[in-house]
This record gives sequence, structure tokens and C-alpha cells, in this order.
Amino acid sequence: MILGILLAQVTDISLTGSVIITAILIVFLSIAYVLSKPLFTRNIWFGTIAFLTMVSLGVNIEKLHDQKLHKNHYTAYSNHLNETPSLIKLKVSNLLKSNTYNDRYVVKLLKIDSISVNGLALLNLKKDSLSSAFEVDDILFVKTALLPIKSPLNPGQFNYKSFLENKYIYSQMYGTYQETFVVSKEKHTLFGYANALRAHINQELKKYPFKPNERAIINALLLGQRNDISKEIYEDYKNSGAVHILAVSGLHVGIILLFLNMLFKPVGLLKHGRVYKIILIILCLWGFAVITGLSASVTRAALMFSLVAISLN
Repeated sequence: MILGILLAQVTDISLTGSVIITAILIVFLSIAYVLSKPLFTRNIWFGTIAFLTMVSLGVNIEKLHDQKLHKNHYTAYSNHLNETPSLIKLKVSNLLKSNTYNDRYVVKLLKIDSISVNGLALLNLKKDSLSSAFEVDDILFVKTALLPIKSPLNPGQFNYKSFLENKYIYSQMYGTYQETFVVSKEKHTLFGYANALRAHINQELKKYPFKPNERAIINALLLGQRNDISKEIYEDYKNSGAVHILAVSGLHVGIILLFLNMLFKPVGLLKHGRVYKIILIILCLWGFAVITGLSASVTRAALMFSLVAISLN
């Protein structure tokens, strides 16, 4: 399947074509299974077809996730990609680490002028000490131009364009907070509520006498947010070989599982207590995963340790 995902990134096969190929392979796989079942063995043809089917499924998964193939993706409207300003309605999807000059957001485009669109882009807003940063689920209007993301100019340079394209981000915009009009700040997604909870916890942490660098480390360890970690601190952890501690993953989820297992131990003594204990532990693990932003590593760890929690109890 992984081979299929990689293959889809370097080939131009259409989604329709990949679905048809997959359907044909599944038919042949079923026939090969039926023919080989009475022999209690699997011949080379069954293995080959099964391998090709998994590769084809990987291609389908990649194509289904490629937002460029969606009907109303903004890249289909070439007249709005000529670097001329348009009135763009968008929703904030994620907050990125600010650079020296700009606050950066991953945004989902909703409208370009009067045309309904979809797709992700990068929004860069010039830092302004008088304006507060936007939050996940904020809906905005901004008058700006969609600009292409530049390819690296030097050989061996980090390809930021390719990095963003792997996240289905194909364009970027520049503007200021004064040029941006807030339509709504209501939370209506799980990620929006999780971001609001993280912001609330961060505000509570500011009431305690932590230094900025200390608070940034706490945010990274507890909330999975590394945006406030300075470059110097990150390099110190990197040079010491402990940078992986700053990324919430299986280590943190495993420690939380051990803590929860001890915390809810008395619950297991009740009638049907083991069932209640498992439910409480799984809810807490996935609650933590949601708060940290449901990154791939945390989601994988939460799923794995949910199964471990079931096996332990």
C-alpha cells in the first residue's frame, strides 16, 4: 500500500482509472482465492494479484486525499491564480509557528469573489503588536492575491514547495491584520474546541512564574505545541539527542496510560469495573490526542495504547 501511495505521487493516473484497475484486480483476486481454496495453498498468482491489489489500493487512497482532484478546488480557476487581488473568504484550519515578520496560518478557502471553492492555502499576515492572532475555525475575509509557492533556487536546498504540496497546500497569500475582516469566531469543529482549550490552558500557565522558555517546553510536552520554542532551545535539545521528547508520541501516551491505569485501579474493584475502567482510560487517551491536535504520531499511539489498555484489563 505504501508503494502505491508513492507511485501515485509520481504518476498522472486519474482517480477513475485507478478505481477501475482496483476493481478488476479485486475480481481476479477473488477468482484466484476461490480456485486455490480447495488446494489449501496459495499459488504464486494469488500472491502476485494480492500484491498488485494492495498497491492499487494505495494509489486510490492517495488520489482520494489529493484535494486538487476535487471539483471546486481553487486551482481549477486559473483566472484567480494570476497574482491579481481577489476578495477571498476563508477559514483558519491550523496555526503555524510565526517567522520573523509574519504570523502564519493554514487556511481553507471557501470563496474567491463570488465563486465557491475549496482547498488549503498558506496565509501570511504581517506581525502587529496591536492585533491579536486568529484562532482555529475563525472565518475571515481578506483582499489579497493567491501566489505560487516558489521552488528552491539552489541544488540540495530544502524543497518547501514539495513539503507543502505533500500537505495539499499549493498557494500562499500575504496581507495585514488591518486588511483582514473577521466574519465569525464561533467554534464548530472538534479542532476548534481543542485549540480553544489549549489557549485556555496556556493562559492559565501564564499566571504562574514560569519563564517563556519553560512555558514553551511545558506546552510542547503537555499540549503538543512547539510553536513557542525558540530556535536556541530546539538546537540544544537536538544536539543532546533528546529532541524527540518535544514531539508528543508513543512515549508520552504510554506514560499517560500507566498513570491512568493506576488512577482508575479502584474502579476495577466494582461490579463490571473492568469495563468501566477500560472506557475511562480510552476516553482519556483519545481526549489527550484531540487536545494535542490529532497528529499522525499521536493518533497512532492512542490507537495502539487503547488496545494495550484493553489487553491489560
